Amino acid sequence: MPTAVKHESSRSYLGESSFVNLLSGWAQQGVQSFFATQRILVDLAMRQNASLLHSVRQQLSDPNHSPAAILSEAAAERVSNFIEGQKILLTGAEAE
Repeated sequence: MPTAVKHESSRSYLGESSFVNLLSGWAQQGVQSFFATQRILVDLAMRQNASLLHSVRQQLSDPNHSPAAILSEAAAERVSNFIEGQKILLTGAEAE
C-alpha cells in the first residue's frame, strides 16, 4: 500500500513540475522576445540618428547652407529691417 501512495504523490508532483516548467518556459520566451524587440528598436533608433546626422552634414557642407552664409543672410536681413524702421521713423517725424 505505501508504494501506491508514493506513486500517486509522485505523479501529482510530476504534473505540478511540468506545469511550472511550462510556465517558466513561456516566461523565458516572453523575456527573450521583449529583449529582442528592444534590440531591434535601439538598432532602428541608431540608424535613424545616423541618417539624420548624415543629412545635416550634407546640408552644412552645401555652400548655400553653410553657417557663414546663414549668418551673413541673417545680418543682411537685420540691417534691412533696421533701415526700414529708420525710414518709418523719419516719415513719422516729417509728418509732424
